[in-house]
Amino acid sequence: MINFKPGFILLDKEIGISSAKVLYPIKKLMPKGQKVGHAGTLDPFASGLLVVAVGKATKALQYVVGMSKTYEFTVKWGEATDTDDLTGKTINQSTNIPSLDNILNVIDEFHGVMQQQPPKYSAIHVNGKRAYDLARDGIEFTLERREVNIINLSVIHHKNEYTTFVMECGKGCYVRSVANDIASKLNTYGHVTCLRRTKIGHFSVDESSMNIIPILDVLREYHREIVSDTIAKKIINGAVLKLTDLFFPNHPSLFIIENLNENLIALCNRIDGELSIHRIT
Repeated sequence: MINFKPGFILLDKEIGISSAKVLYPIKKLMPKGQKVGHAGTLDPFASGLLVVAVGKATKALQYVVGMSKTYEFTVKWGEATDTDDLTGKTINQSTNIPSLDNILNVIDEFHGVMQQQPPKYSAIHVNGKRAYDLARDGIEFTLERREVNIINLSVIHHKNEYTTFVMECGKGCYVRSVANDIASKLNTYGHVTCLRRTKIGHFSVDESSMNIIPILDVLREYHREIVSDTIAKKIINGAVLKLTDLFFPNHPSLFIIENLNENLIALCNRIDGELSIHRIT
């Protein structure tokens, strides 16, 4: 058993294992009854950074999921698969292999907020079941398009029918769908042959280790406000607070509240003038 304290562990997931199975060895090291979870699933064929929360840090996972993510991925042109990656069956082929100039001419369109069609082989829930389970069983269903944000997309290598990209994006963006959409713009087919997540928020896969990182260190990109011990006690006791109770006239919509000892108390979300407090400790 490791020296336990609530926080996050940065792992470099290997190819060939699911994100859920990565947690098994960590769960065995944790004291009985302590929760373990991760932020942002990586497909078994993918590798890279997985942020794992232990103990009370699992309450903050939704805020890690919301951080930007950076991926490096390779697309093979001229061939589509039913999973949009190398694990699937070939369903369409084309002799149209785009040049580097062709690719550079279209990727500027993949920038900013846009609508994206998620892949059917995904973990999205459809009537209580995972989309990939329905797809494997041959059941017809439709996934709604969703809004995603591509912060940056560029080519880092191109040779013959393979192109490698680096992309920074917001929550919920599917790399496989990006590859499929680029191929469609180029009047060809394509699928992802290699996928690696290199960053989540300000953390890099190069920092991966079994060291437990304090909750505040992981959430440091969010605005922080210090409250008095009186307000902190009210939050701990579950009292309902109003924005006027906090006296923070210029805080953003999402921010962290901590007490005078710099202990994390809660994450706060201001929505339409109302204050939602998500207590962590």
